[in-house]
Amino acid sequence: MSGNLLIYAIQSNDINIVRYVINVGINIKYQQNFTILKNIIYKNNFDLLKLFVPEYFDVNSRDEEGYSLLQYAIRIRNSSIIVFLLKLGAQKNNIENLSYNEMKYFIKNEDILGILLSLEYNHKKFNEEEFKSLIIDAINTENVTIIQYIINILAMDLNITIKNVRCSPLIWAIRIRNIQVVKSLIEKGANINFVDEEGNIPLISAIENHHSHLIYYLVEKGVEVNSSMDINHHIHTPLSYILSQKNNYYFKCHMDEYQSILKHLIDAGAIINDEIVLKVCIDYEDEEFLSYLKEKGVSIPSVMIHYANFKGNKTMANLILNNNESLQKENGQTPLLLKAIKDNNEEFLKYLIEKGITIKNKNENDDTLLKKVMKKRNINMIELLVHHNILQQDQVCSYNSILSLIGQYDKELAVAYAFKIDNISYIEKEYKN
Repeated sequence: MSGNLLIYAIQSNDINIVRYVINVGINIKYQQNFTILKNIIYKNNFDLLKLFVPEYFDVNSRDEEGYSLLQYAIRIRNSSIIVFLLKLGAQKNNIENLSYNEMKYFIKNEDILGILLSLEYNHKKFNEEEFKSLIIDAINTENVTIIQYIINILAMDLNITIKNVRCSPLIWAIRIRNIQVVKSLIEKGANINFVDEEGNIPLISAIENHHSHLIYYLVEKGVEVNSSMDINHHIHTPLSYILSQKNNYYFKCHMDEYQSILKHLIDAGAIINDEIVLKVCIDYEDEEFLSYLKEKGVSIPSVMIHYANFKGNKTMANLILNNNESLQKENGQTPLLLKAIKDNNEEFLKYLIEKGITIKNKNENDDTLLKKVMKKRNINMIELLVHHNILQQDQVCSYNSILSLIGQYDKELAVAYAFKIDNISYIEKEYKN
């Protein structure tokens, strides 16, 4: 009966009542059973526990199922009680069966974690993915001391992909935007150029997460500034990704900051005549940055004019063409002209001619534009060349002489062209033959 009285007193959660019951002469040692201890722990009453342990109960007491005080304290996750029991000498084997979720909880508490480490806690029973995930749990605390504790105890390679977050530890740290955590990982061996299994790259991830200080830090540490990454099914370098975000609200609000980052990346060696960068300039009609690239001495390939025209961006096509003297000085037929003919692109051919691009009918192999157009069987392009007097450079001055040349190559094409220009006499002559 006296044992029940003690349990009732404990359930009251009032230390004064418990003291009174003890003082009236209950034989505590005789009543020593785990029900008393379990009630104290589940009441989460630290003061009551200190009253009974270690004076009346051994710190390593266990119930009939073999569970210890420490294991029950772990269940209710009371940091004060756990630390108290561990400091009193709760045996190491009391914590050998900690679950992964319980270990995750301890990672959040620097005091408990330190004690576990001092006890040489056996973490090797976790499966591989749980083992790897502990570093992510540590990073989530944003506590550098805890992170370094975990890295030391796990002795793990940081250049891996953690499946449950689908990225490397360094990328995860970048995403939580804590530069001190990032620095601690790099100091512990995280590679600033490591590409994880999902294709994530630290520098571009820093840009994605709007962390300018981290961008400068990574550049200072020698990060690869010309790396590329697939973002929403588009391949981007750090330069091209920043340029592609000009319509993003955050980037708009911090435009000056990102212009400085662009120039800093270029100073650090970012390739500015990279095709990806130039295409993004054209896609987003960034005339200002394209002009900046020109000032930096970028040689914009002629194919970019074709790309701008293909995207329907005449302004950008004009900007490239007007500033690209090499297009006007090329010997023979220009690549742009040949590209227009090869693609049967009448609109682009017309655009080039109207812009006054230097066009020679013959190349060094005496291969004429007319022959190239005839191979495409495009009578509209033939008419375009004739209309702009391009073919007269070969002294092909009349429609009849042009028809004769076409007829030597392809009579059906010549007749089709005759219909195009309403040359009835040529049509009648061919039908008589």
